[in-house]
Amino acid sequence: MKKLLGAAVLGLGLASGTAQADALKMYAGLGVADSTLERSGGSDLSLGTLSAKLGFSIGGILSIEADVGVMSDDSSSIASESVINYQAILGRLGWTFDRTHVYGLAGQARVETDLDLAFGGEGLGSRSETVNVFGAGVSLFGNETTAVNVELRYFDEGDLTSAHIGVRHFFGGFR
Repeated sequence: MKKLLGAAVLGLGLASGTAQADALKMYAGLGVADSTLERSGGSDLSLGTLSAKLGFSIGGILSIEADVGVMSDDSSSIASESVINYQAILGRLGWTFDRTHVYGLAGQARVETDLDLAFGGEGLGSRSETVNVFGAGVSLFGNETTAVNVELRYFDEGDLTSAHIGVRHFFGGFR
């Protein structure tokens, strides 16, 4: 009897896993952003940003993604002389209407700031900290697999803000 019950549970588990696999979609994206770092004394630092992401959409409503980015005040050396680099894990909650996906996002990011480049000093070193990230965005799908997205993010209570535009590709379509 235990073997039969075990086999039934295993069979149901495999069947439900197959049914849920259709609801899980992987996506990858690239983006650019205009970011602003608020500095003490009232002078803000404008930063160009490059970012890449890899995520999983669950049922089209919830997504979990890993996002990495580099920010610099010199557009010719964003990757080589970055003022800030970050790695984030974000959750998205949203809804798709026809070919438009509206979402909010929240998560945490590990942010490393080169204090010499950010504040114009020498010997200040760098600071690495974990901060909260909040934001919202809209994705517009041109076809079943590709979307252009625009989003606004707030890092660490608004000390660092970022307005992103990017492209995401959904493997297997977004629906």
